[in-house]
Amino acid sequence: MRLAATSRDAIKRVLSLVRGQPAPVHKSAAASGETEYIGTRAMRTVKVYANGGTITLGDGQTLTLAAGTNITLTRSGAQVTIAASSTGMTSFTAAGNSGSSQTIGDGNTLSLLGGAGISSVASATDTITHSLNGFVQATTETTTGITLGTHGYVVFNNSSDIDVYLPQATSGLVGRKYSLSLRGSGKMTLYQYSGDTLDGLTDPLAYPAGSSGSVVCTSTGKWNQFFC
Repeated sequence: MRLAATSRDAIKRVLSLVRGQPAPVHKSAAASGETEYIGTRAMRTVKVYANGGTITLGDGQTLTLAAGTNITLTRSGAQVTIAASSTGMTSFTAAGNSGSSQTIGDGNTLSLLGGAGISSVASATDTITHSLNGFVQATTETTTGITLGTHGYVVFNNSSDIDVYLPQATSGLVGRKYSLSLRGSGKMTLYQYSGDTLDGLTDPLAYPAGSSGSVVCTSTGKWNQFFC
């Protein structure tokens, strides 16, 4: 028995619904060249490529996106945004010529301080300048009769003999050091404050021309020479 064209179309439509495939429409049912799709083709498998590997998903399986190290995932509706999270060094170790090493972590402040005769100044976001405390060079016109102040290192270019005075050795001055150097042809006599001692003596200290030396306030009323 031969089926009419319309019957054949009906059978094809039913089979298409079952198979999930597109069904061609007989010319008597649609314009020439048109195709009517009935149903949708069910997904069998899908392959996902990641880092050189392949993941195969079947019907009903779920693909999960997991955030790795320094990666964040943000979902908004049907959209997932993958971004690199902010990161950086969390700590480092600072060490000096002596003493214990220190760990500097997030939120800590590393202070670069000056030591004896050295000062430090923070002048910009990433700049700290270290300088010798008041390194001055005295002239022949101004050196004689001066009293040492905050300058830790003093150079004298004197062509004649000069007199230099130490400040009073008070408790607030303990630890103060002076390094003195004669570059000229004259001599220098270093006097202590009245009542103070220098190396346990009340006599002044004589510096020959071209010599150098250092003194330190060791306690109230006392100055002593020391050698660097």
